[in-house]
Amino acid sequence: MRTLLETRGIVVVARRSPLAPVALHDRGSLRVSALGAFEPGMEEHRILGIEIALNAPGLGPEQGRHYLDVHEIEALLQGLFLLEQVGSAPKPGFESAADYTTVEGFTVGVDVDARGSRFWVEGGRGKRVRLGIDPARIETLRQRLQEARAKLFSR
Repeated sequence: MRTLLETRGIVVVARRSPLAPVALHDRGSLRVSALGAFEPGMEEHRILGIEIALNAPGLGPEQGRHYLDVHEIEALLQGLFLLEQVGSAPKPGFESAADYTTVEGFTVGVDVDARGSRFWVEGGRGKRVRLGIDPARIETLRQRLQEARAKLFSR
């Protein structure tokens, strides 16, 4: 998806359908958007996917943009489910960590120890930024991804 969007010398039509942002710790947020892109006259070769825009202090707008193609969406949804399972079942005396990283480097993870579970997201091209996310917001993120996926195929 990024390759088409950043190709020079051609006209690319990009249609975004942004959803409400998901609040993160430390004044951060992320916004999920359904995204379709194509060259005019080539609509049958439309590329569909999702854009995740991480907004964090010290991270420029372009640095925080990550794209997932249609096939990656389901993998991220499954990853979120598994992370919630890890985070909801701390084992006394054990520390654990788990994360899922997309092809473009957007990462969601959880660290679990005696103090409890801490979920986080990390992203950024060039400069990486990690911000905490409340467990309830993980569910909100999953809902946004599902909504965006549904929008891709409802046009």
